[in-house]
Amino acid sequence: MKRYDKQYFYDNIQKGRLPNFPKSIKVKSMKLQVVKVGDVDTDVVTKQSRQADDISGRASSLGVSFVSGIDWDQPLPIVRKREDKSLSLVDAFGRFEMFEVNGQKYWLMVVIECDEMNELRIRGWANRKLHRDESSTKDNIAHIAKMVRKGHINKSEYSYKRELNIIEPYKSKEVKAEIIQKLVDMFGSNVTPKKKRFISYSATTLMKIWVNKHYADAKRLGFKLGAKGKPLFSKIGNCFYGVLQHTYESRKILQAVRYNLEKDVPTKLVGISDGTITSKKQLEKERRSSLRKLKKMTNELDDFYAKHKGKPDWDKIIIHMGFVPEDVSENPKELVNLK
Repeated sequence: MKRYDKQYFYDNIQKGRLPNFPKSIKVKSMKLQVVKVGDVDTDVVTKQSRQADDISGRASSLGVSFVSGIDWDQPLPIVRKREDKSLSLVDAFGRFEMFEVNGQKYWLMVVIECDEMNELRIRGWANRKLHRDESSTKDNIAHIAKMVRKGHINKSEYSYKRELNIIEPYKSKEVKAEIIQKLVDMFGSNVTPKKKRFISYSATTLMKIWVNKHYADAKRLGFKLGAKGKPLFSKIGNCFYGVLQHTYESRKILQAVRYNLEKDVPTKLVGISDGTITSKKQLEKERRSSLRKLKKMTNELDDFYAKHKGKPDWDKIIIHMGFVPEDVSENPKELVNLK
């Protein structure tokens, strides 16, 4: 259970509810107050014996109820303010054992002023079996199952979760997951998942999930990648083939220079996005950005070499072949070339 500081209760004091005592119980005053747990004398209540109910049992039940947040529908602890201004516990509904286990320092409580006779009456009234504990797991399943059978909700995990969060918002994630799974076992989940519009590739997976399955010109060109997508020399293409993922342009330029020095052949690249595409407009923008970065860097290198009386023919060093199709509207068998 989460711990709450004093300010949290001041900020949420309006959510607390005062008890509705019967007319036969007389109190001089009654108000909501943020109380330090350690200031309350609990000896009278914690030492008393209860018939068919025990404090630890209530604490366990409430611990589940409060695991995901404070359930403001649960009754608040009731404490009596004595004539000497000290506080004594009248009834805590199991809270104080829960406070001790969790190390809770403050809580919102109902502070009353009354005589000893009415304190005893309030304690008896508070211990009555009228407050409602959380529904059992079986109750939750039966309730939602009835909604499914009557056609009020469809057979989907989303619907089960939505209804469960409405009727039992404070149950733990583990208990909720158990309930949802049992409902899925009973009725299934027949909602068709939304089709993905964009396919994300990486250099490591490109050979397996796109080149081997879709790239129509791969065999003719001798296109092949090395282990984990590393550039590989092709005798058929007389070049190195590689993958350029957006934002890695600088690395690929330097890599192409190194390969050209090694074999005097170009490096031919297929481009892929950075894997976070959510729209066709974004995909095209990223592709154009990648080409601009390549051009910008080769121009800067040209200026550098010109300054030193040299200018390489970049078409013999690095060639961008096109982009891997990532939008479902694009032909998966051909590279995309921007106009």
